[in-house]
Amino acid sequence: MRQPPGELLDPHEAEVRPDGPATVRSGQKLHHGLLLRNITGQELTIATSGQVTAVVVDPQTGQVVGGFAGAQTLVGIYSFRPASWATGSHQVGESQGVRSCVLFRILQTVRWPLLAKQATVVPAGAIRSEHAAAYVDESYTDDWFTMAALLVDGPAAVALTEAIDRVATAAAAAYGLDAGVELHGHEIFHAKGAWSDVPVRARVGAFDDVIEAVAGQDVRVIARAMDVVGQRARYNRPDPPHTVVLQHLLERVDEYVTSLGEYALVIADEVDGQAKHRADLSSYREVGTIGYRHRKLTRIVDTLHFAPSHASRLVQAADVIAFLYRRVFTNQETDERSRKAKIAMWNRLQPRVHHQLCWFPSPSGQQPLWARDFPIDAQRAR
Repeated sequence: MRQPPGELLDPHEAEVRPDGPATVRSGQKLHHGLLLRNITGQELTIATSGQVTAVVVDPQTGQVVGGFAGAQTLVGIYSFRPASWATGSHQVGESQGVRSCVLFRILQTVRWPLLAKQATVVPAGAIRSEHAAAYVDESYTDDWFTMAALLVDGPAAVALTEAIDRVATAAAAAYGLDAGVELHGHEIFHAKGAWSDVPVRARVGAFDDVIEAVAGQDVRVIARAMDVVGQRARYNRPDPPHTVVLQHLLERVDEYVTSLGEYALVIADEVDGQAKHRADLSSYREVGTIGYRHRKLTRIVDTLHFAPSHASRLVQAADVIAFLYRRVFTNQETDERSRKAKIAMWNRLQPRVHHQLCWFPSPSGQQPLWARDFPIDAQRAR
């Protein structure tokens, strides 16, 4: 009996991709992983046997040149909630009853040369691995201090590194830069260092391409900031802003991975006082953090690792995010095009932002200056 064709998956409801590269030889059969992510805000129901049959196509012509023939189990009904996911060869999701049925016919929307099996549902709100790396960098002025953590699992780390490499390679080829040019937010934005002779449109484009690369991966961003003026107004002997904001950031990283039953390894850009930051983390793990959100950081493994930003595309990505975060929320643009451009970048990144918050230590600080560019958009929306 031949299964009749069904409706295609709606690309606005689900994202599907193979779980890594796959190669199949002529006359051979391949079982490979498939990743399915519910990108709606509601439960999504599909019909699948847990096995999806793909066809082999000629990449030059798109014509079918091979495929699979044989018996297969008929479909069952599975429902995927936007905040739930399953992993494993035996499970696609828990059956929640039939609401709407969409036949899982991937081969007509994306042609993959494999016999795909064991679909894994990846939600919009969680990274897939039980172990994550958090890449951390900061951006600051005399008045504001911001920091961002980019949380990635292994597949996302590899894919994002390759994507950012392509951004750097394209800029290098077009403007005579070194192939390993560093994508540093401050230098790109202000035409400093290697970017000093690159036209403004090209620099904005490179910056935007980094944000686009981050937004295109299943990653999470945690961003923290502090009003340094308010801190100085409140405390006679304030702690270094880096120490304070890093503690706030690590609390949120630990809280997030704990909620997922995961662990995180933190890799930060090289800074002064590395030994002090490592000692602080040990104290946070054994005694707990300082302040009203006191908690022991039990899900951040090992110690703090520091890497030179020029050697890590993911530290560079964290740097660009931290710079954008500070620029968007603490700087009021005088040029309308600049205002629209930076807010468009932040809005593109926003779905990946798990948490962002600025601490204002004193009522006599700079709270009225935070996010001044956003009310303009809000007024126009009304």
